[in-house]
Amino acid sequence: MLIFVGLINRRSTVLLVQCGLKRKSLNYEDLMENVFGKCGYFVVGICMFIFTYGAMLAYVILLTDSLESVFMYIAPSNKFLTNRDFVMWVTGTCLILPLCMLRDISDLSFVSLASLTADIIMVIIICSTCFQTAAKRSEEHTSELQSRQYLV
Repeated sequence: MLIFVGLINRRSTVLLVQCGLKRKSLNYEDLMENVFGKCGYFVVGICMFIFTYGAMLAYVILLTDSLESVFMYIAPSNKFLTNRDFVMWVTGTCLILPLCMLRDISDLSFVSLASLTADIIMVIIICSTCFQTAAKRSEEHTSELQSRQYLV
């Protein structure tokens, strides 16, 4: 199924590039306007807005969940930092909004690098915690088995 979807994706991309070259359109919106008229331009614009808005919303929720867990660990008694609504508002206002206001998208490369680094650190922390928990449970299970042998 994955190979089939990959082949369909490649074919549709080739068709879009060929159509763009024939119509001399350099971006997707102009291509849709050339092919489908003003209605196609507006439909594509609305679909692109909905897609990017959904991706941004998912990113805000993901950041909020992560930051909320971090704040619960760092400052469990702080009512503001442990409030989900407050954390979501601060995340959206202080992190996402400035990134959306950038004029040049190449400036996002630094943010992308920081995000990738944070993801790698998070995976390392999760894996080490998992192995530590597994080791503790193994030790507990071994000591429980040894205590049962003494009881018999």
